[in-house]
Amino acid sequence: MSRPIPIEMMVQEFKKNHTNSHLFKIDNFSLLTKYEIDCIESSVFDLCGRKWKILVNYDEDEEHVSIFLENQDPLDVELEYQVYVVSQLKAVWYPKVNVKWDFSASSKPIAKGITNLMSLDDLKSKGFLIEDCCMFGASLPDQKTERPGTVECFSLIEKPLNNKVTWMMTKFSSFDPEKAHQSNEFIVGNRKWRIEVHPRGLRK
Repeated sequence: MSRPIPIEMMVQEFKKNHTNSHLFKIDNFSLLTKYEIDCIESSVFDLCGRKWKILVNYDEDEEHVSIFLENQDPLDVELEYQVYVVSQLKAVWYPKVNVKWDFSASSKPIAKGITNLMSLDDLKSKGFLIEDCCMFGASLPDQKTERPGTVECFSLIEKPLNNKVTWMMTKFSSFDPEKAHQSNEFIVGNRKWRIEVHPRGLRK
C-alpha cells in the first residue's frame, strides 16, 4: 500500500485546513510492539493559548491503540476537543467526533480521549499505518484562531548511532520547575531507558 502524495504534502495540507490542531507523526511504529512500549507522549504544544500533550497508548494484549489529550496547565473551563488518527490515503481522519469535558474537575493534568481507538490490523488495512508511519492528532474545534496547525515527528530508533541518544526538549520554559520530567522510552543495548530532568536540581 502506497500514499497517493508524499507525506510532507499531506502534513502541509492538513495544517492549512485545520488551523486549530496538532499532528503527532510517529515513525518506526512497529518498534512499539517489538519492545513492548505501551505509551508515547508528544512534546508540550499550544492550542489557543493553552498547553497540551498527546498520549498514544498501545495495548499488546488487546492489540489496540488508544489516544488521549492531556492538559498541561490548570484549566477552569469545559472544552470540546477531538483526538484522532489521520488517513494517509485520503483527506480524512477517524473518528470525526467532538467530545466535551470539564477540565476544571482536577487541579492536576487530566488525560481524556478514546480507549481502543483502532486495532493494529485496521490501522494497516485502512491506510492509517503506511511504511511504518502513523499520524495522530488533536483539535479544539470550538476555539477560533488564525494560526496554522502545528506538527511534530517522533522517531523510534532501534540502534542509536554510537549508543548515544539526544533528547530535544521543546519549550523548556513550560516545564513545571518543581517536578521531574522524563523522555519517552528508548532502547540501547536491548534495555529500555528514559532520561529524567529536574529543572531545579535533585533535592535529597
